[in-house]
Amino acid sequence: MKVAVLDDSKVMCSVLQEIVSFMGFEVATFERVAPFIQSVRLEIPDYLIVDAMLQDDTNGLEVIEQVRQLPGLEASHYILLTANPAMFPLRERLHERHIELLTKPCSLEDLELALV
Repeated sequence: MKVAVLDDSKVMCSVLQEIVSFMGFEVATFERVAPFIQSVRLEIPDYLIVDAMLQDDTNGLEVIEQVRQLPGLEASHYILLTANPAMFPLRERLHERHIELLTKPCSLEDLELALV
């Protein structure tokens, strides 16, 4: 199974790469939106992990909604990472839209549950 990660932090990309690979997934990480979108168009991942707040105030939720419109990606699983506690009340609404909201940094257990 394949996972695509979008986070503007090299450290976070590296940590997620290591952890998710250890869990048995094939992982590709990206620090910028354009290469991320280009990659998931060509090779559809099973899971997409996206940081909620990216460079230049890019909204990760908007990136997810944009990617979800691409052919073949509507059925992928989406995980939104946030360090902003103001987003936590949105967890139920996001879950209804098939987007899992995880705190950043997330626990290994939460990440494992989201990738099942």
